[in-house]
Amino acid sequence: MSTIPSLAQLLADGLDASGKVRHGFPLVLTVSPASFHFDRDGNLMQAANMDEQRDHLAARLAADLIAQTHFPVAFPTETVYGLGANAFDSEAVKNVFAAKGRPSDNPLIVHTSDIAMTASLTANSSVPAIYNPIIDQHWPGPLTLLLPKSSSIPHTVTAGHESVAVRMPSHPVARAIIFLSKKPIAAPSANTSTRPSPTRAEHVAQDLAGRILLLIDGGPCEGGIESTVLDGLRQPPAILRPGGVTVEMVRAVEGFQNTVVWKKNADDSNDPDVSAPVTPGMKYKHYAPKVPVVLFEKSSSSSQSTLASRKRDAMEARIQTYLSSDSTAAHLAPSPRVVGILRTETQSDFEFTSIFPSLKVVQQSLGSSYAQVGSNLFSALRDFEAIEGCFVVFVEGVEEVDEGLAVMNRVRKAAAEIVHLRVHKPTNRLAGSAAAALARGSGRTNGDLIPWVMATQFQDDDFSSLSGARVVRIATHPDFVGMGYSLSEHVVLETRLVMPVLELFAFMHVQTCESFGWVFHLDLKGL
Repeated sequence: MSTIPSLAQLLADGLDASGKVRHGFPLVLTVSPASFHFDRDGNLMQAANMDEQRDHLAARLAADLIAQTHFPVAFPTETVYGLGANAFDSEAVKNVFAAKGRPSDNPLIVHTSDIAMTASLTANSSVPAIYNPIIDQHWPGPLTLLLPKSSSIPHTVTAGHESVAVRMPSHPVARAIIFLSKKPIAAPSANTSTRPSPTRAEHVAQDLAGRILLLIDGGPCEGGIESTVLDGLRQPPAILRPGGVTVEMVRAVEGFQNTVVWKKNADDSNDPDVSAPVTPGMKYKHYAPKVPVVLFEKSSSSSQSTLASRKRDAMEARIQTYLSSDSTAAHLAPSPRVVGILRTETQSDFEFTSIFPSLKVVQQSLGSSYAQVGSNLFSALRDFEAIEGCFVVFVEGVEEVDEGLAVMNRVRKAAAEIVHLRVHKPTNRLAGSAAAALARGSGRTNGDLIPWVMATQFQDDDFSSLSGARVVRIATHPDFVGMGYSLSEHVVLETRLVMPVLELFAFMHVQTCESFGWVFHLDLKGL
């Protein structure tokens, strides 16, 4: 059991003559979450034995470092490990950004220990009433609320916005540190920016060695996915980042029945909410390991045998591509060649070795439930990048329900490539001719696939230059919206399709089938 140093001793040992963190730090202090107990009012209760006393001293050291210096501290939460600093101290907040290599226009979430501390961060010292029902149900917990900002919160925390993102964590260690510091703590995830979020203390040490003084090790994080960010200040309320509190849970709360999910799959730098994000997770690529990730989007439109065959073909093609690249060749030599597969279902192994004799396939299950998948995702990505010779990781997508929405949000941001394995068959639901169905754009007929195909095959300039090509209901089509694609405004606002059907069919065959390996069937009855 390690001795807990004083704050003065930690600073003397951990800093060099210039005030920079020495090599060999952070100091890692291991504590048990079970050592921290709270009364009904949220006050930390006294330690009951020597082990708890020692853990309380470690939490006190972390709290003092935050409250009395400009140096951030890494500590566990119920979601992922956080890197926290006094939210009122602009200099300390800048050190959080510096340690992570985080862009300064990416705002931080402020963590509080009770409602009174939360209210002190708001413009009128009170939490908007719309949040009361959801606070009653989901605080403390993995839910972040967007609030009007008090002038006491520096703009370095909010990236210049007049709103601040706040949550009350449920993890005992995080609660204890906030309580003992008597300060709201601004804390992003405790990893290097763009890397997979840390769910274990060793992940933090890998990324931030030599950058921070202190790491409190409270064991693995149970949730594994960051908090849900909810904006109840707009109508309808919007989930700006899916997380541990699911959209289904939010919509079950009074006043939030009509909550929408902000740009579920979008990455549109022209949107003001993206170019100037009000919360984390809205602008920058995140969660990417050093090994490229290829995500296979889940499809329910085809048989499992058909999808498995197409998935195998797609994986083999990408393996060949990565194996032939110069960067992969340099990375692998002389290591064995390893392909990683993260599964969310139980399936038989793909027989890659019959095509690539020197290839080793390492598979790992993320779990049988969406909650388990979320808990294990980031850790599994880091595990694969640590495997010598691993040059690509394939991830099997999940349905976007419950925790699956947050999982897919994170995997898409981590992925170097996203593969859509969709095999659409005629449904015989066209009433009248295909041309008439295309012009109406009604329902989910085969004809409705055309706007989606158009959107995915062309950039803005290419699409708008097509002679006579206009798109049916492209702004509201569910496949289009779900994929998060954007086209220039004059294209999005078009309401009908003008293009010869036979020419369109030829276009789809050449552009879609040959280039991307997707299969689309049009019911041409009535033409």
